[in-house]
Amino acid sequence: MGRRVLVLDADGELRGQFEDVNSAYMWSRVRTQEPPSAEDLEVWRQRSACRDEDPELFFPVGTTGPALRQLEEAKAVCRRCLVIRECLNWALGTGQEAGVWGGLDEDERRALRRQLVNPPAPRMPR
Repeated sequence: MGRRVLVLDADGELRGQFEDVNSAYMWSRVRTQEPPSAEDLEVWRQRSACRDEDPELFFPVGTTGPALRQLEEAKAVCRRCLVIRECLNWALGTGQEAGVWGGLDEDERRALRRQLVNPPAPRMPR
């Protein structure tokens, strides 16, 4: 088994284990942030990589064939975005069900929400 990343709370209690640093960081950031205010929303939207893209790109119909390519194109825009975390936090905080937000599609956000509600049971490192 490869190295795992452990997430501890302020008291040093184990909160979760992850396969990589990015997953652990995203999980901990999303759990601790409040959704942005309307003013903050406007500020980060002005800095978003998607601001000049066709909004349809981020709302593919389906999950196979052309829609799968469209999902990957949308996520590629997100990967170069300076405000990807703010976008994901807003999508989770406001219950966005459709589209690509913060680099995650609908299924990925649902999985993340489940993980936030039911964090992985702590396991002691071996």
